[in-house]
Amino acid sequence: MERRIAPPGSAELLQLLEKLVSPSQGREDGLFRSKQKALMFSAALGWNLKQRKPLERRGEPIRYSIFEGALDDAFINALAIAETNDLKVLGGERDDDRVQIFEEYAHGGLLEIKRILSQPGEDLDHLLQAVIDARESTVPPEGLAPDLARLFGA
Repeated sequence: MERRIAPPGSAELLQLLEKLVSPSQGREDGLFRSKQKALMFSAALGWNLKQRKPLERRGEPIRYSIFEGALDDAFINALAIAETNDLKVLGGERDDDRVQIFEEYAHGGLLEIKRILSQPGEDLDHLLQAVIDARESTVPPEGLAPDLARLFGA
């Protein structure tokens, strides 16, 4: 059976995911081109905020090959390494662990996006402000992340 990544299955987060990919507020396109892209952003936001939330229910899964085709599997792998501080998490027998880590950070990120978008105003402006805030965060990374930060000049 092919590996898959599932979004959180709560009705409100599934509705949020639909909102993120649907035209709204006068835009022809959604804030994200696909649910896969929205989950990538959500996982990055969840990681930045240290918001890893277990999934109680799972939504309709997305084939992992879609993430691989977009080269997003590198981020998923890096996220798993940063979370576990263990390169062995990249082993084939740990595929489910990597997917679970990604799903749980995406869940945490979606919860934050839900909070952000509940404010009045333009959704895109709110998400851009979240990116700016994350970029300006003064919280130093932990684990392997400091080495990666130095490598990229952060």
